[in-house]
Amino acid sequence: MSIINLGLLDKKYFFYGKEVYGASVAEKELLKEMIKSADIKNIKMINTPNGFNELAVKRFLKQQSCNLSNVEFIDKQSIFFNQNKVDVDILHDTACDFLKNTIFRNLYTNNRPPYTFTMHCASMPNFIYDTYFLQLFTDFMPYDSLICTSNSLKKVVTNYFDFISEKLFRKLKCKIKYQGQLNVIPLGVDVNKFKPIDKKICRNQLDIKQNVFVILYYGRISALSKADIFPLLTVLKRLVTKNQKEIHLYICGYDAENPKNIKGIQSKITSLGLNNNVIFLDNNIDKTIMYNAADCFTSPIDNIQETFGITPIEAMACGVPQVVSDWDGYKESVVNEVTGFRIPSYWCDCDKDISCNPFIEEYDFEHPMSASHFALAESVALDLEAMENAFQILIDNDNIRNQMSQESRRRATDYYDWSIIIKRYVELWEDLIRTKKNYLDIEQPAINLFENDYYNAFSHYATAIVGPGSTIEITPEGLDILNNKQWTKIYKWQDHIIYLDLCESILHELKNGSRTMQSFHALNRNYNIVYRSIMYLIKHGFVKISKLSG
Repeated sequence: MSIINLGLLDKKYFFYGKEVYGASVAEKELLKEMIKSADIKNIKMINTPNGFNELAVKRFLKQQSCNLSNVEFIDKQSIFFNQNKVDVDILHDTACDFLKNTIFRNLYTNNRPPYTFTMHCASMPNFIYDTYFLQLFTDFMPYDSLICTSNSLKKVVTNYFDFISEKLFRKLKCKIKYQGQLNVIPLGVDVNKFKPIDKKICRNQLDIKQNVFVILYYGRISALSKADIFPLLTVLKRLVTKNQKEIHLYICGYDAENPKNIKGIQSKITSLGLNNNVIFLDNNIDKTIMYNAADCFTSPIDNIQETFGITPIEAMACGVPQVVSDWDGYKESVVNEVTGFRIPSYWCDCDKDISCNPFIEEYDFEHPMSASHFALAESVALDLEAMENAFQILIDNDNIRNQMSQESRRRATDYYDWSIIIKRYVELWEDLIRTKKNYLDIEQPAINLFENDYYNAFSHYATAIVGPGSTIEITPEGLDILNNKQWTKIYKWQDHIIYLDLCESILHELKNGSRTMQSFHALNRNYNIVYRSIMYLIKHGFVKISKLSG
């Protein structure tokens, strides 16, 4: 099986960001597993040669001791310029850039292979029109798949498709449905990296007292896109007040150089008298050591931005019980009263003014979804008594904590080990390849609804059209270029747009006499580039039109 991995080279924060993003962790791990898989013989990655992200990907893979012999980097400009087509079994997209990549499939692959893309976020305000709406009109086939990381996410996507389809029918009386598949494959965890380690050793490394009960929060510290941890601090205050045992909350995973809302959290901590009970650590710390130093892990998320949640299964793999919200993908990963506790969440129908407000995201917040998501998250409440009781059970009962530790490790290795997850991807891809064979005889030429068609839209702007039969000849300025070979550029980067080597070839041909534009087709299979090059030469006086033919 050969795969083109699309999108990963477009995500800089996947390789250089300091904040904790589960999607970035997951995509890097998936790439590693694809390279290791015996079922995948070749991985192609579309890129700009020696660009920022190609070098970052190569550096990352070398750090992970990955064998790069079956990884091929393909120059996207070469594909465009030469109109090359690639042979591949699967197109997999990590950026969810489905419109661009389905067009790429139609133009630059020989066999229009199955296309899959993994979705990590479902709630950005713009998704209603540039994701869900577009998916209904994009050239998806029954052998394509939108891969959801949880059933909760699949339900969200299905809801949006149904909402939009219903509105389109009410407005236009047309029935339009998403034509691809919706499959669920969870994210994974490296159980050889995240594994139980002696708690005493880990605490000694982090200078944590052995007799303290440690609660760990690991993740983005953001009430805008992750979780408001004020309620957690309220619960911590209750626990500290009623327990003789010393209890510490470690908050880990923020960028120490850009703490954002940390001051507000610290003010809350001070107001509750918890300065000695809450410790902040940045995310440069060894995650495995931090997990294993904890008695339990917590993630009280309340945000619709969340779809799966990778930190609970990392804690799970380390044998650390989880106390998390009964929300999104946590409903599926954390088994209540087995690997930990899921805390009931409550919400009500209170979004109408937010959902229809076109101006709400214009507030000066740090992220395009900040206003809506913060407002919605602050309307999601967790059962704080249930959370308090869950922590208290773990504080009081070593046996329960140890049993949950064992069940957690077992669940992580049985369900979320990346070696298991990559097999599910391969099984899906093989099934899609088989499904594709049923459509070989009935496939129609792809219709791209989103093609701009600039010429037909704007051609009336021009005084006259230079047609393929028009005759052109070289000018004295063109001869000077051939003799001196001195091209002057407006922009340093224009070599990706203006192909001066092709322009020079055209000038060489014209030294022998005038020619029609269409006679230059042999210079490049992409005649559009040939014609643009000729017009560039005409524009700058290196060539002139001797006979116009529309």
